[in-house]
Amino acid sequence: MAVKFSGTTLLPGDANGDGIVDIVDVTTTISNILGQNPEGFNEKATDVNGDGDVDIVDVTSIIDMILKQ
Repeated sequence: MAVKFSGTTLLPGDANGDGIVDIVDVTTTISNILGQNPEGFNEKATDVNGDGDVDIVDVTSIIDMILKQ
């Protein structure tokens, strides 16, 4: 389910903004958590649980999303 945010449609879990939630989003999110500043990282789409932090809870949520596809 896509979410409209400030005129932009976001796909929850789509950390790299390619329109697909997949393992690349998991690795992109982990890279961000480790401070590696991955290219194209979208924090708002990655904060799956909406708590204002991108953390391991969001990583596990993205993995759940992938497994339920």
